[in-house]
Amino acid sequence: MQFGVAARCVTPDRPIYLSGYASRDSKSEGVYQDLFVKALAIRDGDAGLAVIVTSDLLYFDAAILDPVEERLAREAGLRPEQLFLTASHTHCGPIIRQKDADLYGKLDEEYLDEVRDALVSVVLDAVAKLAPGRARYYRTRCDINVNRRAMTPGGIQMRPNPAGIIDRDVDIVTVSDPEDRMRAVLFGYACHATTMGGQLIGGDYPGFAQRMIQEAYPGAEALFVQGCAGDLRPNNVDEDDRFKSGPIEVVVGFGRRLGRAVLSVIDREGEDVDGEIAARDELVDLPLQAPPARADVAAALDDPSPHRVRWAQKLLDAMDRGDDLPTSVPTHIQTLTIGDGFALVAMAGEVCVEIGLRIKDLIGERPRFVLGYTNRVHWYIPSRTVLGEGGYEADSYFYHGVPSPYDETVEDSLVDAAREMLRK
Repeated sequence: MQFGVAARCVTPDRPIYLSGYASRDSKSEGVYQDLFVKALAIRDGDAGLAVIVTSDLLYFDAAILDPVEERLAREAGLRPEQLFLTASHTHCGPIIRQKDADLYGKLDEEYLDEVRDALVSVVLDAVAKLAPGRARYYRTRCDINVNRRAMTPGGIQMRPNPAGIIDRDVDIVTVSDPEDRMRAVLFGYACHATTMGGQLIGGDYPGFAQRMIQEAYPGAEALFVQGCAGDLRPNNVDEDDRFKSGPIEVVVGFGRRLGRAVLSVIDREGEDVDGEIAARDELVDLPLQAPPARADVAAALDDPSPHRVRWAQKLLDAMDRGDDLPTSVPTHIQTLTIGDGFALVAMAGEVCVEIGLRIKDLIGERPRFVLGYTNRVHWYIPSRTVLGEGGYEADSYFYHGVPSPYDETVEDSLVDAAREMLRK
């Protein structure tokens, strides 16, 4: 097996509008931590190749990734299914999707070009650095996350739910050179990167976890991948048991707790990851519920939420034009297998935890990663339970311009697609 790793800083050098919180209405006011894109290239003995790209950003869309994939195909012969383009989902990064610009502020087109260039160059650099090495898999646990859906007399609210469904696994792959020197640590965890708010740029707890691991292994790169964290959040609460943002000491502390969890196991032998590489990418049509009646849409024009009003006006305009309303959302799902053991499943959405756990169950206890926030991310993909209960993850569709929530079959659609792709 051969491996190559590279990193690029993508911290903007000027004030910029940030994504993640709709309440923001001004540009950034400084930096508490630099942002990076990183790449881990993996090649087997038969020239099978895959590249896992990580980023301290909210998520990507087609406007970012289409040009990146085109350039990498032209310059390196890389196919889209070989590229796993992931985001940590930090809520302290710049706007890079047009949909987010509609919510939070203006896109900085110059910064978008900088991100595209960084994504291309970091992949090319990682591939150019391919050299013999050894990969090992580890699994541990970390308890910084909590389910964020609490049932109240008024319905589901975004509050800590210690009894809610949770995933506290930390999946890890280390890469060392033939002299057993650490070169890369890829680790994944399921938890929204929302410990920090405000107007400062930074990578939230994943950034501080990466920094801690790199300090422990000078010369190595730590790369974070986000799991199925749609309804999981850092357990950062105030005296009234409500979620809060910051302060920075809490963000650092959460990152170091995750970093310590990784460091506590990677000095052991681990399970070898070796064999033939197979990377696959499919589009799965995730069905929507029936569109609302025109009268119900018109009534939303009086809603106190400006986002709901914007949704209603766009939908009424489409109805007036006679446009066909979408009945499903094409959604990417990718798989990466190495030999008969290692399996990675990555989905293009803010996938809720029950779906991720079902996919982990079908993979079993062998080395695995199950990710959200990969490729062209749309919005939340709720489980059947979440759809039945309602709440933000089920009802946030209107922020993204679609007429209705997902159908309850989306959970089975994703799990079935993952099962079939892993069988190939």
